[in-house]
Amino acid sequence: MRHIVICILLTFSYSLNSNARSEYALNEKLNCSACHVTAWGAGPRTTYGKVYGSHGNKMSKLSESDVYYADLRMIGYRPTHPSKTVNGFALMTAAPSANVRVYEGARSSEVRLVYTFNSSPLGGTYAREAYVAWQPEQPEAEAGNTPARLVLGRFNFPFGLLTDEHRAYTRIQSRTPLENYEMGAAISVNIVSDFHFDFALVNDLESGGSFSNQNVTFGSILNARFNPSQIPIFIGSSGMYGYVLNTPKPYALSYYAGISLDQMTRSKVSGSLLFERVDSWNQPADRSGSIHPNVNTFFGLNLSGVGSHSVGYYSQAKWELNSRWVLFYRFDYYKQDTQISNNSFARHGLGFETYLPGNLIFNFRGEKAALGNTPAGPNEPLAAQNDVLAMIRCWI
Repeated sequence: MRHIVICILLTFSYSLNSNARSEYALNEKLNCSACHVTAWGAGPRTTYGKVYGSHGNKMSKLSESDVYYADLRMIGYRPTHPSKTVNGFALMTAAPSANVRVYEGARSSEVRLVYTFNSSPLGGTYAREAYVAWQPEQPEAEAGNTPARLVLGRFNFPFGLLTDEHRAYTRIQSRTPLENYEMGAAISVNIVSDFHFDFALVNDLESGGSFSNQNVTFGSILNARFNPSQIPIFIGSSGMYGYVLNTPKPYALSYYAGISLDQMTRSKVSGSLLFERVDSWNQPADRSGSIHPNVNTFFGLNLSGVGSHSVGYYSQAKWELNSRWVLFYRFDYYKQDTQISNNSFARHGLGFETYLPGNLIFNFRGEKAALGNTPAGPNEPLAAQNDVLAMIRCWI
């Protein structure tokens, strides 16, 4: 219990003084391409990523290949007033992936085709990743240390702290949940083994990968992450900009960091601390999240958001009891317009995650909402309600 309190206090202290599972890269001091097909993380896993994600449990024989990957997620959600809002148990993700090498050259150079298709009542039916990835020749073939990679097609772009928490207010605020995919090109480079750099140019930040509409013409994303092997931290920053005709240009900045408790305590305490701040400007009000129709409905706001400056915080503390059980605490904060004093929302989440044989994960938590001036009662928005959330995930 003492360790849990310490983790929570450290998370609060860190957030007051200062988005894939980033804690894995932090604790193991690896680049995201060691575990994921995409160079900046998220998306299908490599064989190494499947082994690491099994947490010492025996994997299925179906998982012993890079060529395919499949992710199945079911979610249960019950807010304070279930009869008035979204609630129940639903299939969120059913997404098989293919990762096929179509060319292999000298010194680990290659070309791969990657495709993921999701079909579920909650997540919708659509293509997720659909891209070609080119990796040039490299001097040394080290796992997770690919010097450069070019991606062309549809992908989840590299903005901010990459976690599997698509409900985080920072993700909702900047329209970067896991299901947000764009059409474009991205280059990833490891300048040195500890420093990773991504740059993406996409069709636009509103279409989701379709033709650019009459207003938004393109978007660009820049991400840099420093993960030094000798000290128990990483730091990173991202910028996102959309070129929009006839309206203020939307843009956002992310600053994020992590602390490895394993390295800091020499493995006496196993866990991690993560933190992110996101500032957004001129963001449209209808940026959608996952289990709610849009930002204004979820937060119960009637502000357009155009021309405003919003700020969001995300922090997470994890304490790994052993290879199968993890306790965690999360804190979300969102203020849609910094010029308005009381329109803030906060959410505390406390729960556990357990890793079971057969590539099965169960996640459960209770969440406590805190808000500025939105009225309470049966008609209060989802962001103002306490809730219980559970997720079952299976992958091969």
